[in-house]
Amino acid sequence: MIALRFVHGEGGASAKGMRVKVLRRKDQVHVKPTAAEIANLSHRVQDGSVSLSKKDEREFDDQIPKHLPIKVKIKKEKEEKFKDLKNEHWAREFELELTNTGDKNVYFLGLNLILPEIKASDGRSVSFPLHYGRPELSDLEVKANSNDIPIRPGETYVFRIPRNLVLAHETVNQKLTRPQPKKIVLHFNFLSFGDGTGFLGNTGLFFPRSAKEVSAACADPPYKDSSKNRNRIDLERLSTGFLPVKFLLEDSSNTSPLALTSQTCCSGSECLQSKTWSLFICVNCDLRDGINGAFCSDPFARCWHPDYYSIDCMNPESGETFLCPQVDVSPCESAQPTPTPPPTTPSPSPTPEHCPLNCTDPLADLPADPCDTANNIPGTNCPFGYSQAGNCCYATCREPTYLPECPPGRTARWGWPFDCEWHCLVTLPNGGGGGGNDPPPGENGGDPCEPWYWVLFQYDEQLGWIEVSRWFAFCA
Repeated sequence: MIALRFVHGEGGASAKGMRVKVLRRKDQVHVKPTAAEIANLSHRVQDGSVSLSKKDEREFDDQIPKHLPIKVKIKKEKEEKFKDLKNEHWAREFELELTNTGDKNVYFLGLNLILPEIKASDGRSVSFPLHYGRPELSDLEVKANSNDIPIRPGETYVFRIPRNLVLAHETVNQKLTRPQPKKIVLHFNFLSFGDGTGFLGNTGLFFPRSAKEVSAACADPPYKDSSKNRNRIDLERLSTGFLPVKFLLEDSSNTSPLALTSQTCCSGSECLQSKTWSLFICVNCDLRDGINGAFCSDPFARCWHPDYYSIDCMNPESGETFLCPQVDVSPCESAQPTPTPPPTTPSPSPTPEHCPLNCTDPLADLPADPCDTANNIPGTNCPFGYSQAGNCCYATCREPTYLPECPPGRTARWGWPFDCEWHCLVTLPNGGGGGGNDPPPGENGGDPCEPWYWVLFQYDEQLGWIEVSRWFAFCA
């Protein structure tokens, strides 16, 4: 018995760049995809049961950093309607399942659904911010209390786009005859554990910063009445900014919604020493995210590069629509530097085998190493099983402390680095469990079942089908 599963392909129905995952018995793991299997795949592509192109459906691009203790997916019952490009009401039916895969309670989350192709009247891409928890907890210095309900380890929370944002968005779509989005991008902004720690920014940096990192910053500039204003929005200015016929701050639609202190610890264009927050700023528009100027010595602030988006909002009484600004942030050093012109003569220095970058995150697993091309994943500076954020490498996932319930006779095994899923595998008579790359052989170990493996092959124009990875599937 051979089972074939299509993984992905590029450039039409040709084999170039194609990957297939096949199920093999232990004694057949080295058998490459056969002509019959490839023909079967080609037939499935032609009859539409497998599509090599995703252009005929809406794409969901999950850009949440892999090292964070959360995992998201579109709810299975909602996938079909989400992918349907003809569905004008996809936002009404959108449901995103988020699971806490870590070992700590999560008290606050901030995500942003971005429609990169859909532009608001100010030229920015439209987005839908998604939040969980009390807004004050977006400030990591604020601790959770007994009234705050967390997402516990192993628990799943379902995000839905707020109804008022959906109605405003659909109203603007009709007014401006905007097209339906073909791609939705998910950004990460906040995660608070409610204990004074958490992750911030698109790349998921851990906060508070270490004392060493804070001490490396320059001295704070003079600041009047810093004890009251250091990390807070000018609420008096906000309250007076709303006029009877306006629904935003006076300057928020045309200028950057920031009130920054002197720039003394950041360099580069739009690199701002700041803190992030989530607040109710715009009328009937739910929470939105922003940044405020901060001191260099603040362990909960850093040099951020802001990215601006616009939220469709609507006055429920008059039906008038307006925009509310949304700010996502990424660390300034993650921006691509201006390339240096190549030297006129080749450098005589040999390329070193290792040149690890300066990774200062204590939670990182490895420093990124651009010289280790033999082991790095193409296009990154990290090896297989890790993802890169700045100068650091993080394991694509970590084994949760909780165990799933498995049927009798099976044992839970974590699938990293090949996948980030629990697998309920056959329990062997000697008390061991299946899984990994080398389960005990049945014929020698008394195992009554026959081991099977998933084998991932990729097609290379010169080498043909080559094995990329292999992992134990089950015992039959």
